[in-house]
Amino acid sequence: MEYQIYLKQLAAFKAQTSNKSVKCRLSQAIDLIDSLAQHDLPAEISAFNFSEQFIVDHLGDCPQIMDIDQTLADLRQVVIENFGLWHLFSKSWLNDLATFLAGKKTIQLMAGNAVIASFLDNVLAVDQLDWQGQDNQAPNPWTDVEQMDALAAVKKYYLTTQAFILEWAPDFDQEDVKILQFLRDHQWQGDFIVIGEYHGATNSQAFWDLAHLTVPAALNINHPAIDFIDDQVFIAS
Repeated sequence: MEYQIYLKQLAAFKAQTSNKSVKCRLSQAIDLIDSLAQHDLPAEISAFNFSEQFIVDHLGDCPQIMDIDQTLADLRQVVIENFGLWHLFSKSWLNDLATFLAGKKTIQLMAGNAVIASFLDNVLAVDQLDWQGQDNQAPNPWTDVEQMDALAAVKKYYLTTQAFILEWAPDFDQEDVKILQFLRDHQWQGDFIVIGEYHGATNSQAFWDLAHLTVPAALNINHPAIDFIDDQVFIAS
């Protein structure tokens, strides 16, 4: 769906309801789309879906709440198709990441449209830019991207890099396992930041089985699960 059509749906629902909580989530969804259309990010982001109990409690004052909930459930897919972004986050989270990295030389692997690298200093984005078979097959990077396979980039840069970011890696190959094993074999001492859903929509199952994971509070406090995908920020070793 074209994002302009989706925005009209959100705006129509917002005009129809008087429920403040529902209006707030619709406003946040509109803000997210508007921001991305300008190569920007919203200041904050939160969950867009409603709990079953919330829906039951508000059927009376918001009769269209089930339709609204279904429309908001389509948000990530609309963003993927129109902007080529799978991982959704805010400036607040990006600020947390910048504080954590503290200027370390960082490589954003499988960077896609390289949104993280476009906002942070000393972060190099690498991606093959071959999106065949994806819901969006037309990369439109927000900053320069070095066209390279992720494992090749790790092998090229690991001696001069203090942090790697692997964000929403696909679940249909084991490139993530190869990267993890290479870093282990070479006793690399930096931060391997992995963003994804544990044994879920991202990364290979073998990666989740093999990785030693921690969940740093500083990188998750402003990184809520916005829908049915419970993605988190991990440090893997």
